Amino acid sequence: MYVSLTDMTKQLEEGMTMLFAEYEVPESAKKISNNDFARWCIPSDRKNTKSFARDFQKLLMLACYILQPALRSDWSTLEYTTAAINKLSADQNRIQFLRGGRIRIAMNKFKNVKHMGAQIVEIDSPRLKRYLRYWIDLLTRLNGAVPKQLFIWRLSPDKEVKLSTINRESFAKTLPRASEGVISKRQTVNSFRLAHEIALQRDGKYQDMTVGERGRAHGKLLHSHRTGLIYNWQRVFVLRSNRRSVYERVYDPF
Repeated sequence: MYVSLTDMTKQLEEGMTMLFAEYEVPESAKKISNNDFARWCIPSDRKNTKSFARDFQKLLMLACYILQPALRSDWSTLEYTTAAINKLSADQNRIQFLRGGRIRIAMNKFKNVKHMGAQIVEIDSPRLKRYLRYWIDLLTRLNGAVPKQLFIWRLSPDKEVKLSTINRESFAKTLPRASEGVISKRQTVNSFRLAHEIALQRDGKYQDMTVGERGRAHGKLLHSHRTGLIYNWQRVFVLRSNRRSVYERVYDPF
């Protein structure tokens, strides 16, 4: 169900604020402090650092689709690295953490790669970059080693921290569940992508863009200008026909 990007951003911020307040941890910190980590690193079947990480993971998954032009289900395929891209093989999708706070995604395997070629996607949101660095630090402490994957981790207060799945289909099913209780309406991968397309095309600057500029803007969602226009056409068609199932069949987010 459609929720505007503005509303989703506000609801995400509220969810983050509530989580950090519940654990009495500063939300603006770049990483959890040693004192706060030790304070919550306690045996419990209800509330400790693992439960905090579990809830933070859900919110971070949403942040990746709200604060950044939404990829398909590819976040689960990203391998964490600090190495230069030219030193890595081009057979995997990676998220690269660089000095100076820069973070970018190297997409080598995705739906439109045959038409678009490999793509580099910059993480522009300062808030998302801070959340991602916070997450890597927290996972490293809990896991005892730097994580290779960002998602999805099994995090339970009284169980061992373990990577659960990097399957794209499983990730696509988990994301809507993560949105429940945070976003006013349940969201899918496709819902987030639609929200970004609508926000882009409703922006007053969009009408003044050249064809090339529009192509680059739509390209951040890893699809073409034409596909972006089809998004809005499909949405209007479905709203008028009131047949949500038609929309799900017409556009496959995977």
